[in-house]
Amino acid sequence: VMSGVTDPVGGGLIQTLAQPGGNVTGVSTTVVDLSGKRLELLRDLLPNATKIGVITAGTSAGDTHRLQEPIRVAAQKLNFELVIAYAKTVIDFPGAIEAIGRKGGQGLVFFRAGPGAIDNRKLLVTLVAKERLPAIYEVQEFVNVGGLMSYGYNVNELYRRAANYLDKIFTGARPAELPVEQPTMFELIINMKAAREIGLKVPKSLLLRADRVIE
Repeated sequence: VMSGVTDPVGGGLIQTLAQPGGNVTGVSTTVVDLSGKRLELLRDLLPNATKIGVITAGTSAGDTHRLQEPIRVAAQKLNFELVIAYAKTVIDFPGAIEAIGRKGGQGLVFFRAGPGAIDNRKLLVTLVAKERLPAIYEVQEFVNVGGLMSYGYNVNELYRRAANYLDKIFTGARPAELPVEQPTMFELIINMKAAREIGLKVPKSLLLRADRVIE
């Protein structure tokens, strides 16, 4: 049972979301339009910014081109130039973040950054703060350890829904016949302490939209 796999169809785990087939089902986080929403939030936060960095897993543009397309389209609409840096493993993150700062990135978004990112979230938040980059993360766990802002699914909700799948399977349901679900609850979290530390003023209009503000 999956509790948050990004692209189970592309990864070959299932046939389709509606009819998984095989022995795998659960909750997938394939919600491509969130990348555009995160960029919109950065635009609200940084109205004069022109260049935004993107940290993503992979080693070349070809590795994740299909998943990157939505964020490229959103960036074009918002008049953002993207500076993309690839971090295949945790040891790549320091160089990737430093490169974005060196190339003039005025903000940062994490996009399909992989499990290594959340597992090492405190390190990443520290590296981003060192570069004084206003960043928006994919899940609130980054903000809980000092990150500036996140917009994404609620991890606890995913775990609860995955548990529902286990209950159905244990009572006789076949995984192949249980459609894969996607998150329905998304939250904007803002950390004002992180904003103060990099000298950033968060617009009141953005604060009013937040589901939670950490002082």
